[in-house]
Amino acid sequence: MDKNGFGTKEEIKNIAESIWNDMLGFGHYAFPRAHSTAYSLVSNATSYLKVHFPTEFFCAFLQQATDDEYLIIKEVSSTLYKVKFLLPNINDSKDRFRIKGDKIVWSLTSIKGVGPKAARVIVDEQPFGSFEDFFNRIDRRVINVRVVKKMITASLFKKFGNRNDIIKEYHKLRKDKEEFKSIKISEWNKAAKEIMPYLMKSIKNIYPDKLKGLFTIDMFYKAEVGDRVVVAGFIDKIRIINSKRGKMILMNIKNVNESFNIVCWNDMYKRLGPKVENMEKGTPIKISGFKNVSHIGEDQIALGGERECYIKIL
Repeated sequence: MDKNGFGTKEEIKNIAESIWNDMLGFGHYAFPRAHSTAYSLVSNATSYLKVHFPTEFFCAFLQQATDDEYLIIKEVSSTLYKVKFLLPNINDSKDRFRIKGDKIVWSLTSIKGVGPKAARVIVDEQPFGSFEDFFNRIDRRVINVRVVKKMITASLFKKFGNRNDIIKEYHKLRKDKEEFKSIKISEWNKAAKEIMPYLMKSIKNIYPDKLKGLFTIDMFYKAEVGDRVVVAGFIDKIRIINSKRGKMILMNIKNVNESFNIVCWNDMYKRLGPKVENMEKGTPIKISGFKNVSHIGEDQIALGGERECYIKIL
């Protein structure tokens, strides 16, 4: 065979037979009955627990999950299994996920910036009667300024006051000289989502009446090139480029565990007009286009040409 992978029928046949024989040999020991039996028992047990004890199952699942898995686990458990959650708070949250009543309490360590050591120090001193009580009793060598500000952003002290009041009190207790300026709720919430991604909601839950008939990521991958595709999400990246045919838009939209690459050709860019100025990171949009493949072989959604396409800002 040459360097591009082309060969005669006989060469290709010999390579295929060699691969097949390797697979046959591997199959004799790679997945024996003992292996498959063990997997069957584990999958049966976990399926039973998930159906009959969903709160306990997902609580344990979250404990061993990574930060970027929290949101999809929360979406699946709350949507399909009706599991309820309590957001982190200074007296109920521990260094591990736990169940209170019929709800899962988010752990202190689910907040980015609050590590296991800091969480254990907080748990050892719980409960706290006020923010000042917290400030006076906590080990400030471990719970430093950076950690406290993350905790305030996460609304851990909500029962003691709003975030602006708490951080003002924090500056006063620290005897800081610089004056604190109040922060807008929208800015607080935006910062909170960065350290607690699981606060984000699926765009389908936010706009249920406007987003019927959307493609899931699985439906998108199964679609043929040229098929009509309708998706929605929040703009994650957007870039306007100059091509030989004029200006184009390249962007990526995300929604929970779904991600779609979008290309708007020049004629679509012109049709959008002033709307482009309102399209930035975080903007919720609905898109109707057709499946296409980029020059590097990646699936994408293309808008433009003679096909009917649109972008709606929600």
